[in-house]
Amino acid sequence: MQGQAFHGAPPCWNLVTPGISTEQDVLSRLSSLSEVRRDTILDNVVDSQRSNIFWEFTRAVPDSVGRIHFNGDRVSRISIRTIGSLAFGEAVEML
Repeated sequence: MQGQAFHGAPPCWNLVTPGISTEQDVLSRLSSLSEVRRDTILDNVVDSQRSNIFWEFTRAVPDSVGRIHFNGDRVSRISIRTIGSLAFGEAVEML
């Protein structure tokens, strides 16, 4: 995959790494990214062990959203998906 979004080896995304990054790491990182709409960052607690952070991308990366899932205090999964007419590969190229 190309683009600045995929800094580091997979499964890393923008220096967020499953099993290593914490919720505070993710919130700090998302707040610093120009392609993330800061007003859409939402922290959602599922239960005492699971939570996730959701956000929308800016108009530069239209029709796409992200979600980072946590198990305990560490990232367990990173999801980036497209909505509508944008294909995933097109979103990746815009990141």
